[in-house]
Amino acid sequence: MNKGILYSNGVVASLSQSLLTNEFLNRLSECNSVKDILDCLEETSFSFSLEDSSLEEKLDLETSKIIEFVKNESPNDKFTQCFLLPFDYENILTFCKCLFLSLDPTPYVKAEGFFTFDQIKNYITTKSYNNFNNVFIKNALIEFDKLVENQEVNGWEIDVVFKKALFENLLKVSQNTILSNLIKMEITLENISIAFRAKTQFEFESQVFDGGVLNKKDLFLIFNKDKLAINLNVDREILSFIKLSMGEKTNEKSIQFERDKQNFKNKFLFKHKDEIETISPFAYYCYRKLSDIKNIRLAFSYVENGLNKEIKKRMLKSEK
Repeated sequence: MNKGILYSNGVVASLSQSLLTNEFLNRLSECNSVKDILDCLEETSFSFSLEDSSLEEKLDLETSKIIEFVKNESPNDKFTQCFLLPFDYENILTFCKCLFLSLDPTPYVKAEGFFTFDQIKNYITTKSYNNFNNVFIKNALIEFDKLVENQEVNGWEIDVVFKKALFENLLKVSQNTILSNLIKMEITLENISIAFRAKTQFEFESQVFDGGVLNKKDLFLIFNKDKLAINLNVDREILSFIKLSMGEKTNEKSIQFERDKQNFKNKFLFKHKDEIETISPFAYYCYRKLSDIKNIRLAFSYVENGLNKEIKKRMLKSEK
């Protein structure tokens, strides 16, 4: 049974005090060792040591905690599905790719959404697709089975099958809410990203998703770096991504595009975070928590690989 919207938003109003600030993220990005990061985290809700398990396992646990929080405290079934479904699709995709490549999927398992990884493994290996009780997942798995009959299939083709199903699924469950607008904007950004990085027209056309605010004709302008794309009638936030995708593709542009794309959800919800009679404050807190986990994971990864200077470029900053 869902909690009341005002109650849930009241809960996150208190918890939001623990979200990482930009000031803290700046300090985190300047850490030069794992010890520096651990010392920095002592003043946050992410304070932990290396005694019990690896840092990766600790961060996976933090992700599981926010998933359980959504399951228990969400005031809206639509939001619960929008938040959890990407975890299920990621794990299903992981299992299918490992199945195709004859790899053990265990090391690649992410936090679990509605389904445990054991359930996913059992349903797919026995082809009991109806057990997911989700027509989008079922159809994606059937399409995957047909696709891999061709042993020369590319990994990105498998990705497209499940991402397409995820977007269709999210649009279906989020109808006529602020979440629906958010999903449409995310699809649009994904399509701009495809137009930005695709090397051939076939690669571009094979990956474009339905449901965004730009049609294929508009996206083709972006793919061709046509200056007319700058004049498309879109929101200012979308236009900034179009402008970024124009001209010569550089590493710096790619980093900025990916960082801003990952951070778009937070930026979008921030504008509505004070609308306490809607899902926005609750959603903003939950997605910001995921961003905090990503930032900490990023800091650990880059420090361990001697790429400290790259952290600040990729950090997902909060809105002010």
